[in-house]
Amino acid sequence: HECKKLSQDSILKVAVVVSATMVGLIAAHAMSHFTGRIPALRVFAAIAFISSLLLYKCFSATITIIIFYVIEFASSGLNILIWIILLENYPTHIRTTASGFVNFWGKVGGVLGVVGVFALFYESLIYW
Repeated sequence: HECKKLSQDSILKVAVVVSATMVGLIAAHAMSHFTGRIPALRVFAAIAFISSLLLYKCFSATITIIIFYVIEFASSGLNILIWIILLENYPTHIRTTASGFVNFWGKVGGVLGVVGVFALFYESLIYW
C-alpha cells in the first residue's frame, strides 16, 4: 500500500460532498414543514437508497462525486428528520438513555470496523 499526498482537486471534491450536509439539513427541515415529517422521511430514505444502489455501477469520477453528494444530502436529511420525530414522540428520560446507547454502540462499531478493515487488508498482503 502506498500513501499519496492529497491533491487540491481531491480536497475540493471532499468539500463539495461535505457541503451537501448543510443543504440536506435545510431541505429536510423545509420539506417537513410543507409535507409533514413522515412523508419527508420517506422521500429522503428513498433518495438515499436509490443513490446508494448506483454505487454498484462504474461511472466517471464526476458522476461518482455527484452520487456521493446526493447520498450525503439524503443522509443528513434523514438524520435531522429522525431527531425531530424523536423529540416530538418520546420523553426526555427515554431519549437520553436511547441516545447514549446508540452512540455507544455506534462508536464500538466504528472502532471494530476500522480494526476489521485493517486486519483484512494486512492479512491479504501477507499472502500476496
